[in-house]
Amino acid sequence: MLFLTVFVLDSTTIIVNFAVVRYSRSRYHSLDAPKALNARYQAKEAYELAKSMQPAFFTIYISKTLLAIILLSFCFKIDEKMQCVPFLFPATFADLELLFFFTHTILSTLLIAWLLLKQPRFRRKIDAKLADVL
Repeated sequence: MLFLTVFVLDSTTIIVNFAVVRYSRSRYHSLDAPKALNARYQAKEAYELAKSMQPAFFTIYISKTLLAIILLSFCFKIDEKMQCVPFLFPATFADLELLFFFTHTILSTLLIAWLLLKQPRFRRKIDAKLADVL
């Protein structure tokens, strides 16, 4: 049930991201530059943010799919005693939960790092901070 919930949420995230990219791009091109500079800038920022997140969302989605395949290979069925029936290798529920949540933590951290490195405005600010430090 947890896998299904994660896949539904991730699929919804990708669909909403595509909708935001299309809407913000059309909104940016439809606004008249001299009359609506602030709205045009906001539409451009929304487009750049959504567009820079698309590769990250797909990478995370594929990684979660591979994680689900790995976890299902350890425990694809539960018997009448509520014990995991292994497909390839035996593992306890605690081990599977640890693997699941540890991987999701790593993927969430990568998603934030990807956002900071790929979004142009955030990247300029990070470069400026690094230039001050170095």
